[in-house]
Amino acid sequence: MGVSPTLNKISLNIQEGSFVTIIGRIGSVKSTVLLSLIGELASMTGSLRLKGKIAYMEQEPVIFPGLVRDNILFGQPYDPEFYEKVIECCCLRDDLNSFPNGDLSEIGEKGINLSGG
Repeated sequence: MGVSPTLNKISLNIQEGSFVTIIGRIGSVKSTVLLSLIGELASMTGSLRLKGKIAYMEQEPVIFPGLVRDNILFGQPYDPEFYEKVIECCCLRDDLNSFPNGDLSEIGEKGINLSGG
């Protein structure tokens, strides 16, 4: 029994600097398109060429045990100026101020728990 591809004959050209959304009904392969763009799904034929950076954020938040700061940086070096911009853009200041040690508070399995919202 052969494997039937989920996506067929897709051609996508996005101009640099564009903001793109993919919308559709439940089960309309939106996530499959996105996962193929970030290389999480194997391609049976064809090719994928990316120039620049791409980011993928799932609807469900993922929190790793450790510091709040580590969950924001995801392994990137700490740049105070950029970090503060991220905190501001994500409206996290009030949340961070409510934690006992701010962004150095431990969260997850052995730290405080976060609720959605």
